[in-house]
Amino acid sequence: MRCSIQILLLIIGATPIVGLTQVGLPEKSRQNQFIWEKSSTPFIGLEQNALDSIFQSVVQSQNAITLALSLRTDSIPEEWSSIGPICDPSAVNLSCSHRYIQPGSGRFMLPTSLVPEAFSSGEWTLVINGEEWPLTPGIIIHTETSANAEAVTIGLRLELNNVTYERHLLLPVLGASSCPEPDLPPWPAVNENDPHWVGIFDNGETVTGQALVKIGTDGQFDRPLILLEGFDPNIGGHTPMYGFGDLNWEVIWNCDGTYNESLGGLGSMLESFLQEGFDLVFLDFEDGTRSIFQQAKLLQHVLEQCRDYRVASDPLVVVGPSMGGIVAREALRSMELEGIDHCVRLFAALDSPFRGAYLPIALQEAIAFFSEFSVDSHLLFQALLSPAASELLVGSPFHSSNIRSNLEAHQQQHGLPTRCMNIAVANSNPNVPNAAPALWYSATESFLGWDYVNIHLHGQPGNLTHPETEPDAPVIFEASLLNPSWGWGDPLVLDGMAWTDIDLFNFENLPGGTSTHMAKFKEALSLVGIEPDAYTSTSVYVPALSALDVPFEYPLSPTDIRFDHWSTEPVETSPAPHCNINQHLEFLWSHIVNGQPLMFESNSTDSIFCLGWQNPTQQMITGAAPTAESTGSIEIGTGFCNGPGEWPLFTCETSPCSPVIYLPEGRTMRIGDSMGDGASHAQFTIARGGTLVVNGTVHIGPHSTLLIEEGAELILEEGTLRVDPFGSIVQRPHSRIKTIGNGRIFLNGADAIWTNEGVVHLHSFDSLRVASELANQCGKIKFYGETGYTFLGDHSVLQIDGSPIAAVELILAEDAKRGAEGSGTCKLNHVNLHFHNNAEWHVGVKSRYNEVNANGYTPHHKLSFHNRMRWQGGTLQDMEIKASNGGIAGAILQNLVGLWCKAQFSNTGIRLDHCDFDHTSVQCENIEPHSWVAHCSFLDGWTDLPQLEVSESQSTLFLEENRFENHDIGLRLFHAQSTASCNAWEGNDTGVVLDTLSRLDAKSPYGKNEWIENGIHIQCHSAYMPLFQSGANQFGDANDALLLGTLHYPMDGDLTTGDIPHVVVQNGNMWPNATVNAPYMVPYLGLESSIDGASIHFLDPHPSENSCTLFTENQSDSNPKRDVLFESDTTSIRPHIFPNPANEKLHIHLGQWGESENLQFVIFDATGKRVYSSRATESKVNGVFTIPLQQLDIGWYTIHINVNGYPRLQKPFIIER
Repeated sequence: MRCSIQILLLIIGATPIVGLTQVGLPEKSRQNQFIWEKSSTPFIGLEQNALDSIFQSVVQSQNAITLALSLRTDSIPEEWSSIGPICDPSAVNLSCSHRYIQPGSGRFMLPTSLVPEAFSSGEWTLVINGEEWPLTPGIIIHTETSANAEAVTIGLRLELNNVTYERHLLLPVLGASSCPEPDLPPWPAVNENDPHWVGIFDNGETVTGQALVKIGTDGQFDRPLILLEGFDPNIGGHTPMYGFGDLNWEVIWNCDGTYNESLGGLGSMLESFLQEGFDLVFLDFEDGTRSIFQQAKLLQHVLEQCRDYRVASDPLVVVGPSMGGIVAREALRSMELEGIDHCVRLFAALDSPFRGAYLPIALQEAIAFFSEFSVDSHLLFQALLSPAASELLVGSPFHSSNIRSNLEAHQQQHGLPTRCMNIAVANSNPNVPNAAPALWYSATESFLGWDYVNIHLHGQPGNLTHPETEPDAPVIFEASLLNPSWGWGDPLVLDGMAWTDIDLFNFENLPGGTSTHMAKFKEALSLVGIEPDAYTSTSVYVPALSALDVPFEYPLSPTDIRFDHWSTEPVETSPAPHCNINQHLEFLWSHIVNGQPLMFESNSTDSIFCLGWQNPTQQMITGAAPTAESTGSIEIGTGFCNGPGEWPLFTCETSPCSPVIYLPEGRTMRIGDSMGDGASHAQFTIARGGTLVVNGTVHIGPHSTLLIEEGAELILEEGTLRVDPFGSIVQRPHSRIKTIGNGRIFLNGADAIWTNEGVVHLHSFDSLRVASELANQCGKIKFYGETGYTFLGDHSVLQIDGSPIAAVELILAEDAKRGAEGSGTCKLNHVNLHFHNNAEWHVGVKSRYNEVNANGYTPHHKLSFHNRMRWQGGTLQDMEIKASNGGIAGAILQNLVGLWCKAQFSNTGIRLDHCDFDHTSVQCENIEPHSWVAHCSFLDGWTDLPQLEVSESQSTLFLEENRFENHDIGLRLFHAQSTASCNAWEGNDTGVVLDTLSRLDAKSPYGKNEWIENGIHIQCHSAYMPLFQSGANQFGDANDALLLGTLHYPMDGDLTTGDIPHVVVQNGNMWPNATVNAPYMVPYLGLESSIDGASIHFLDPHPSENSCTLFTENQSDSNPKRDVLFESDTTSIRPHIFPNPANEKLHIHLGQWGESENLQFVIFDATGKRVYSSRATESKVNGVFTIPLQQLDIGWYTIHINVNGYPRLQKPFIIER
């Protein structure tokens, strides 16, 4: 924001030049024009707005000083002419596009568009320093201004109808004889008359400006630095050749010759940047008072042009002085939120009023008061009423505070840009106190004892003792001006007074960068002979806290500041003029020049590329194409790159819009010191749009991180990621890790972690292995969010390998939703899966799990398979697992223990072998052929669900050597059929439920099943007749009935009449109280036909007790860890473990094996950790061993029993208290 106010009050007097008449100053000319228009005085000529528009067009297209003559045709109304000499009485006024002239300049023009029709027949003469040139409208006259001249008089003479109209202006000679010329922009021009023009439409309004480019010394547009202007009210009345308003191309290069404290050091710094190869793009808004949001839209357009037309990959730098910083922040953050890459690496805000700028309230009221008869006051008052002022000023008496607070709330909601470094400069020090005066300005004059000038600008909180002060509204401004020709009885012509809110926050006492608004105000009044009794030249403009974007509260903590780096004014020079950078040149140079990205050239022979605290502002890296001859490595934040001493975490990232960074084979990227090599830590970020291709090795040290941002990609092209203990890989949502060939990730140590919210992508025939290089420690993989998934191409393999003593911990956090899709294979070996609340893992690839434990920590989580899966060994605890669409043998579970689980299989073939299920329900629907459940045990069950259920299946499920114990229902068939061999149902309310056209086939060659002490052995609901013929099934006593319910029988239409029962032969089984081979009518049946209602009875002509044992000898291909392994014996005594759940003790009955001298008991907890081991020292009473459990916590455990050195039994149990 340009820090100047030129308030010209009353008359802006001009001292006549000797020998010349009708000579004025450019500012006097504007004042005359203003009064003519304000008072509605008739004149021939254009109004000021039209003049300014034509001046702008002609100056920038013709590079000529432009003149225009106006003629007043009537007197100024008396009520205006009586207010002192506010304009001179001349009827002729000369307007000029310039307020000064530069040495060497000499192009003058009277455009035809500025010649009124009434003047068209006149003759024109240009007069310069008394020398005359005939002038033709529309034709440029060339002269030259001496470099030694202090001023030049320029005049126009019009001879019309024998009357001469003439007026002259005095222009000072200022500035340099030459100014850097802007270069043509690299993008195509859209305005043939102005190649620098830029513009956009915003909600139907045009927002325009000029993007003025200066190419660096390398001659290529490859390193754009965008400089914005700030708040520019354009009150100076000078039309620049390039740009608009008071802050323009000439000003930033100091071509006007007037030192602007607010831009101190800028011109020389820009020249130095050009020498370093930077390319300046100065964005000058045509209207510097428009809304910040509209200006930001235009900046977005310019950023896109710079991004798209640079000839290299260097990122952009944006520097925003004052309001320009707010505009830049809004543009950059909006682009990020809209998903647009701005390619900016550095955003520098120079004393930008993020929390508001402040002008003394008294000064604002004075501007409003004098705006009625001062052109510059009028222009500035219009600026105070502008959209930008309403958004920037705090404590404004002319705007609702909601406008300002809405902008601030918007900024706080969106935050700072996230894809670039953000730095700030404050032109004050927040720790240097500021004391504002009680009176900013005071002027009084006396004539015959009467006050005729009385002007007071009070400081906050106002004049508390003023007679007009109200309790809650002190007087803040007062002014009285009398007509100089005042006589007795005449009224005061002008007076004014303003009040302020006594509760308004006192901004004037805050430390802040200063403005010279009050000094300009004093100078303006001095021009009309009013000298102050007292005044203060500067006032706080942008508080230090505002420039640092923190609330106006003390004490200030550095943690409150969200900028990456910031620079405040040194104590000895604080406060400084707003936007003066003299004390911040080193800070800015360090970030803009020294902070350029490190070029990692993979074909370089340098042994080590370094990023670290030795150059703290260089925090980005870019790359070039790889070569096979690459040597050396890159280190980030290591002790070598940081230097001696202890250092905080060093952070760096890929340069925005950078090309791919290649790490070739044989090269290493080291992030932080490796384990045992030092204590330096670092974080390296692959930023949005960035790609790191690893053919070598990336080594992540302890407490160091490789971060892959949203939209970024890491490609393991036969490469390796090595993570030390406490090191981490972090994948943000929509990031990607991809393999080409064989990739490796080593999580070395229990605290090495890969946090993943992104994508893992394996191409066809590629592989990724996640493991540990340490035998006894392996790290964690943790999935978050709902955006991540894994894609495995044809024949690709994702393999996660732990070890028997160090499993990989794979964690799905709360609400995590993870998917795996494709036609590849996922292999997990020795992995612990952890599912937290509402976590889900949907696996659509082929799966091979070995010794995998899955644990759910709440009732709401899900593990589902939608392809072929095989799970061998491990546990399922508190889990819901689903498998579907796997085809024949699509879901294979072997040697698995399930506790408090629900397993659901649909449209797939199942094969469950040697599994133990406790408080678990297995549900099968529409199973594929060749499905079976064998050698499994079901203990207790899931509330209201059978231990095993098969429904809506045409294929037969084969059951062999399974046990169903201690639950409501052991097996339920619904529209399904099963063959059963050597199974046992014991202690259930109902052993088997045959429901609705279901069938159990337990006849020979199957059979040999047992029903023991169930409430009802078999419950039927319109089922088909169960088949037991020659099955050698053993039916023990039942509490209620052996078989009960209805059967869909007979099938052949042989209906009975009356009360004649159906008698069905079920020979070759053993029934309660039956005798071998003695014909037996089976008792305790409650069966009837659902077809004819008749009762159904079973007759067994030859009962048999030829049964099999459930505990067969171990086979060569069995897994001894999970098999039920007791050898058969003639006594058929089954080992028994009770009670389950247990409390203080666990009892074990082993039959003849209990007599062994080499007997070992080993207990493992749910994580596989051994928590108890003993060699038969437990007390034994009547063949029962007892193990004390007081030292073990509640939870799930597994006991392993070894006999004579061989594993014989493994059984899960629960401890509850």
